[in-house]
Amino acid sequence: MDASVLRFSRTFIDNVGREERLAQSDRRVETFLRGRVAELSSISASDVHAFIRQQRHVSYGYKIRSEQGVGLFCLLQCAMDGQANAMPEIDGFLRRHMGEPEQDLRNLINAMGELAQGIAE
Repeated sequence: MDASVLRFSRTFIDNVGREERLAQSDRRVETFLRGRVAELSSISASDVHAFIRQQRHVSYGYKIRSEQGVGLFCLLQCAMDGQANAMPEIDGFLRRHMGEPEQDLRNLINAMGELAQGIAE
């Protein structure tokens, strides 16, 4: 075997590709969040990405896996000071397995928005 030739395993290549796709997704979710959460303007990109990765892991427990779903879950966590999954009502609603988890999340966020709008009026 020629010592000057690098060889990468399929697993290594797959892992690098997966990490790059996640990094690209993190950047898109960050853009989504920064457009909606003013408080993020003072937080570094690396800290926002760490938050997104942590919330992505939590959202997977609710079977929320799409990039859009992860973005919405992060938005919910921002609105609830990172404690949405610790609130029994929200946790129970997202775990109830009576429909599509990502649609349930959208419905929850829409209902919260309508409630907030009604209070503001």
